Amino acid sequence: KSNANYTDEAIQAINELSTFFAEATGDSMVDAGICDGDTLILDRSLEPRSGDIVLAFLHGDFTLKRLRIRDGKIELCPENAAADYLKLFRNLYQYADYFTVNISCDNSCREGATHTREHILRILDPLFDFRRGQNQYRPIMLKVSPDMPDAVIDEISDILLETPLDGIVATNGTHNREGLHTSRTTLDKIGSGRLSGAPLTQRAVEVVRRIHTRSGGNFPIIGVGGIMTPDDAKAMLDAGADLLQLYTGYIYNGPGLVRDICRALVADAEAKAAAEKAAAAQATAEQPAVQQAAAEQPATKQLSAEQAGAEQPES
Repeated sequence: KSNANYTDEAIQAINELSTFFAEATGDSMVDAGICDGDTLILDRSLEPRSGDIVLAFLHGDFTLKRLRIRDGKIELCPENAAADYLKLFRNLYQYADYFTVNISCDNSCREGATHTREHILRILDPLFDFRRGQNQYRPIMLKVSPDMPDAVIDEISDILLETPLDGIVATNGTHNREGLHTSRTTLDKIGSGRLSGAPLTQRAVEVVRRIHTRSGGNFPIIGVGGIMTPDDAKAMLDAGADLLQLYTGYIYNGPGLVRDICRALVADAEAKAAAEKAAAAQATAEQPAVQQAAAEQPATKQLSAEQAGAEQPES
């Protein structure tokens, strides 16, 4: 974005933060810019359709307030991927609220190679070890792909159950191109990369539900992927998501989508509360009749017994 509307103080903060991340990551290819309000976006892209995005939230005086790090591979399937993750994790640990390790973000690598239990733990275990020695706890989330087979989703859910992993982000975009209205010729011209938006909705909800069921609903799940309408958001929450993230839906529908989702959720909560209140009121209104019937029942039984005794013939 152009810096024309930024104050000198804001521009200085951008440059300082850009330099900070370049030094922290050992990568000089870091670009910074301000998005809506006081949200800073740094975008590093070493390959087309890939790269890391770091969101930095600044306080009014432009001091660093909070970071969410979305951690992705820097090179194409590097052998030292675990070391790269650990380097970022250590250098940015004190600034982040939580970390998401995205094992499905490399669009050029053969995806299946990065989804084995051995590969995932080779990345996560050093992060767990480093965190144990820190005074402050930073949750670690794992982001999964909708293209993973159900068996792999189950294996990752088991990793969640068996390790200090804190939760799952489900899901990333998809490489699948089935069921689209766009012609194959046009898709070939567009090229490879992950697809997001409405074609992702059903599978993303399925993955969230599968992880929620297998983990017993005991771990946080961030639902993301194909949330384009309030109904999509409710379906994701019903499947077991604890939090939601919006990407493509926000881009195409704007901030109004957030408003519509919130209003729909509030309306559902109010309707549920009203129904529960009405049911409780009805139960209270029916209680005297039930109590009276219960009180009359022993007398009725006694009367029936007396009548039965009176009707017995003399011996």
